Amino acid sequence: MGGEDEELFQRLCILLQAGKQGCEEEKATLIASIFLESLDDLGLPGQDPEVANDMALEALEQAVLDSDCETRSRDFLESIISELEDDGLLWQCDLPPTQDYEADRDLTGSECCALMKVYCAERKETVEEWSDATIQEVLHEESGNRLSSLKPYRYRVLFERYGTTQEVSAEEICIYEESEDLQGECQLCRRCVRLTKHHLIPKSTHRMMKKQRGLDSRYLSRTVDICRPCHSAVHRAEDNTSLALKYSTIEALLKHEKIQKW
Repeated sequence: MGGEDEELFQRLCILLQAGKQGCEEEKATLIASIFLESLDDLGLPGQDPEVANDMALEALEQAVLDSDCETRSRDFLESIISELEDDGLLWQCDLPPTQDYEADRDLTGSECCALMKVYCAERKETVEEWSDATIQEVLHEESGNRLSSLKPYRYRVLFERYGTTQEVSAEEICIYEESEDLQGECQLCRRCVRLTKHHLIPKSTHRMMKKQRGLDSRYLSRTVDICRPCHSAVHRAEDNTSLALKYSTIEALLKHEKIQKW
């Protein structure tokens, strides 16, 4: 067992023995052993992190059954998976949650809106502004943690309007997805133009909103069809967290002062 797996094993044993539903040390050790053996067979590489979490939970439930231990509640086991993830022991989870990742999808050349940072000599400070850009390269975290080599960590983007290239984090980028309708009426400005999908709750905030608000995947995945200029205006108006907490409906976006001015 490698150092990383040993740390996961020890932490899992402790969590399995904790609380009112905790089991004896011998059972906890057996469950942890079965769970670790099953991780390598789960086919996690290429899975969306949320899907991978569900698969890990199912594996832990099965490990409890296989150990002939008394059934533990799903909430108890789900809390253990959450703890392991927060500790960074299942896979690379200390990085910001990112756009949904597809293992076979090449994002190079994709159009996006990203946070550009420019030093203003006159004001003697760095000025931040959301602006349209093109992804030149997807960078990945180099780590031994599970799935870390698959999750986008940073992006190198070109701000074509200014001719500058910068690296941005997953929290500082919104990758445009074309609407299935392609051409139609923008739900913000009402012009009939080419459309993109705007996630009312930005993907980078899904994990936070799921934990804090208990929102399900169907609610989190809601989108509206808006044009590229309006999409850029939305992300210039607020950061992703504010969009998720305060502007997660088309009605709320329409009332935003900066978006109204746009």
